[in-house]
Amino acid sequence: MAAKTALAMACLAGVSLWADEATDSQLIDPLQPIENPTGPLATDLDFSRFNKKEGFFDPREHGEVLHFFDRFLAAQGISNEGTAADLHRLHELIEADVKLTRKIEKRVDDQYDALDKTIEKIEEAFEDQRYGKEEDEKGATAPDLDRLFELRKEIKPLKDERKRLRTFLDQEEPALDRLESALRQPENARQRIEACGFAVRTLYSLFSDRVMADHDDKDFAVGLRSGLQYANCFLGRPEINSVPYYGPFERQRSLGSWKAKQEATNLCDPAQPGRFLTDKELAKLSPVAVGDLDLSPDNPMWHTRAHMETVHPDTWSEIENYIADRVTEDLMDKKKFRKAHPEFRYDLHAARRVLFWDGVKTSATSPKIETVDALGQEWKMKWADEAVVEPFGNRLRVALGAKFCDLTYVDVGGASHLLILPGKEDRQLHPGDAMPLTVEELITVMEESTYHFNVRPFIRDSGTITAGNADTILRSLPAEGKKGYRKQDLIGRTWVSFKESMVEAKHDVLNLGGPAALFCDLTYGDRALRQAFLFSLWMEDKDNKEANFRTAWLPDFAGKPSQYIEYFHDPGFSFGGLARSAELNNLKVGDRPGGFLWLNTEKTKILGSSFQIYRPGVWSDATYSDYLAGAKHICRLSREDLAGVI
Repeated sequence: MAAKTALAMACLAGVSLWADEATDSQLIDPLQPIENPTGPLATDLDFSRFNKKEGFFDPREHGEVLHFFDRFLAAQGISNEGTAADLHRLHELIEADVKLTRKIEKRVDDQYDALDKTIEKIEEAFEDQRYGKEEDEKGATAPDLDRLFELRKEIKPLKDERKRLRTFLDQEEPALDRLESALRQPENARQRIEACGFAVRTLYSLFSDRVMADHDDKDFAVGLRSGLQYANCFLGRPEINSVPYYGPFERQRSLGSWKAKQEATNLCDPAQPGRFLTDKELAKLSPVAVGDLDLSPDNPMWHTRAHMETVHPDTWSEIENYIADRVTEDLMDKKKFRKAHPEFRYDLHAARRVLFWDGVKTSATSPKIETVDALGQEWKMKWADEAVVEPFGNRLRVALGAKFCDLTYVDVGGASHLLILPGKEDRQLHPGDAMPLTVEELITVMEESTYHFNVRPFIRDSGTITAGNADTILRSLPAEGKKGYRKQDLIGRTWVSFKESMVEAKHDVLNLGGPAALFCDLTYGDRALRQAFLFSLWMEDKDNKEANFRTAWLPDFAGKPSQYIEYFHDPGFSFGGLARSAELNNLKVGDRPGGFLWLNTEKTKILGSSFQIYRPGVWSDATYSDYLAGAKHICRLSREDLAGVI
């Protein structure tokens, strides 16, 4: 035992020395050409260079994360055209980083595992002491609390470093695969352009995620520029929401070369989706014909209209099954679990019925807590006005044609989620963390949290689990639960039910990235993001910052071996009202001034009065044709479709 501990300490000393060397060395300036890097971008890049110091004259756009990302691309010799030269440069940059990151990640992972195994044994010893042993073990570890706290402190920097490195690998490796596939088929221009686009957007997502983490995932301070934009979004919203309007005759005329350059750059003929149309080809088409053009089948955000009209995908169920399959595979990979439950399949709906307190989420703007289910999978629970809006907004987006969304579920009354509060031993093992043991302590914790939220009105009932009521109270608890999450383990714990609550699946089997680029030159020509402007006006989304547009690389999802995904992450602040969400009677309707959409007096612009706190830069380039393309998705929905969403 002493030898193993000495080995772990030696490993820790090794990584500490490496970390000190990396810190003391000169960080890589992203605004200069990156040549022959000696360390991974995840650790050696100077992320502070993507923005000026926060303050009154901060030039950052309102809702933007990386202000100088386009400068980074220019410094690396990468354009937004997706040329052959761009392909080679991106491949060179990402291939070098993947090799360096793999090497360092393996070293850190080995050092992490050496400490983690010791921590697991001590935690198992406390579990055995608390719940009883499942089987006799030779050489069992003693439940040493002081040693546990010491090891947790030692492992934290390793855990953080390992997470940073793995996050980059998980996103860069599939991007690199797409670049290499494009290199093998130089004649396929669309594949080259998309591979370059996916790679650039992946880098933006990784870098912005790191910058947000360094900023504690909180919004940036409002400077002069962003403050003026915020005021303009409110006071000048009809004009700032406007797009050009073409009358019945003009909309049938050819665009011409000048207007063609203002249209999206990733448009395909639905009959020939294998390539993007050029500016010269667009110039010969009318605004209506350009609106009839569609996205590539590989667009990261939106399905094609043809796919939605002919296949009618059940995207929500696809996501549910995807998570369930991967969690099942992960759990069944453990020999002990597989032997005990040979027919097991993870069920999200069964798993979310009973959830266990894991902490208060402090980096969000609405009241929520972190929980886990009986199988150890993570869920976020929240209350208040956004709780009913998010599930509706997410389901509506996939009904419109979004390829992905967060899985959020709201339940009311007796069907609402059951929350099990921690036990006394949990508080002992996690000093300093919020661990409410009773309902009154839960109320106090939420009132003293970042949100200063009064959860009392949302509580329906509560009580203590006893041997006599456990079968009734915990009737929805999965029988396959882990040690500590079984009926006999929960006697004496407090349970709470709610009049209304929402949960969001946060399972780590999903390879999720960071914020998506909405102010980058590359994305200004994206029809999917442009038509999303109309969807935002229709749903009255107010919180359209980059941090609410997220990315993912999903292997074996929806019939494709690997695909890059972008999606809208948090529609909670939607559907009517200026200061609150879900004020449906305040939704803007009609085609008169002040309504949903209307024409200006000269009939040259389509105006809209929806207010957006954050407004992506790409929306300023939206055209009549982009609106028309978005409207076709909305008009495809029937009343039955909307009723199903609600």
